[in-house]
Amino acid sequence: TSSTKKIISERGYKPMKKTFIVGFALTILGIIFITIASLNNAFYDVPQINEQIHFVSPHSVTKSYRQVRSIELKTPNDVKVEAYAGKSVKVSAPTSLNQIHYQSGSRRLTIGAAGVNHLLTSLLNRYDYSDPILIKIPRQTTLRSVKGSSTGELNFSALNVDQLRLRGTDEVHLNNVKVNGLLSISGEADLNLNNVTADNLNINNDGEVDIQNSDFQKQPASIANADDISITNTKLNRANLTSSDGDINLNELQITHELTVRTSDGDIHTVLNSTKNLAVSATANDGKTTIFGHSRRHFTDGNLATNYSFSTNDGDIHIE
Repeated sequence: TSSTKKIISERGYKPMKKTFIVGFALTILGIIFITIASLNNAFYDVPQINEQIHFVSPHSVTKSYRQVRSIELKTPNDVKVEAYAGKSVKVSAPTSLNQIHYQSGSRRLTIGAAGVNHLLTSLLNRYDYSDPILIKIPRQTTLRSVKGSSTGELNFSALNVDQLRLRGTDEVHLNNVKVNGLLSISGEADLNLNNVTADNLNINNDGEVDIQNSDFQKQPASIANADDISITNTKLNRANLTSSDGDINLNELQITHELTVRTSDGDIHTVLNSTKNLAVSATANDGKTTIFGHSRRHFTDGNLATNYSFSTNDGDIHIE
């Protein structure tokens, strides 16, 4: 009988062991699928109190949010933000971008994915980078903050915001944008700012900078890049402009106190809006300096209320 019991126990042990292994494997798979679904926002697509969803095409979906204080972008797509006459913030995005989160407590809207979340979204949804994202903001709304990054083009127009922080690698366009606090732009993108007002401007990037018809005179402004800088018809208080490898062209600037311009390898050409009550110094280590039609390095007039300093290691300086 002891041998019979041994045979039965051995025969019963193997099926139980197999059942345990299969059950454990299914449990692990379940955890993996739940994690993937959670990362891809599968449990957050049910409309909330402040959210409405409209499918405008098989490839695009529009979501509306009645109360939004801040927006955060993390996407490789082109993004366009513009004002309109409605009452809700609207986001039109490709259906493959299953990453639009709204936090009702902070009223923050997050668009896009990063890291492993973005990788899983790309693999599972056949993510299309070419589809743009359109965000419409009610015209009378002032957002608390907008920040984010994109490897696509960023285009903002007719926007009012307290803080705007952007990082781009393609192009950044700001048109008719008012920033009540800090405007900060970094990355490798070419920048184009037209009719932009900001209390504080900080640009640190590697692309070209083109600014027109803007106002940054409340606090000091700083621009540092590795390419050309062009500024036209713009108001500045104290400003520091630096390029490590590019020309700097300034035209009809209104400077309240002080302007410092430096380039390591490039020419500087500046047209001042006045020749009165100022001090100008120009230093070209390997080039010519011309101030108001004469070959010289210094010029002063009146009470010296405004100070200009220009320098280049390898290039010419022309001030008129």
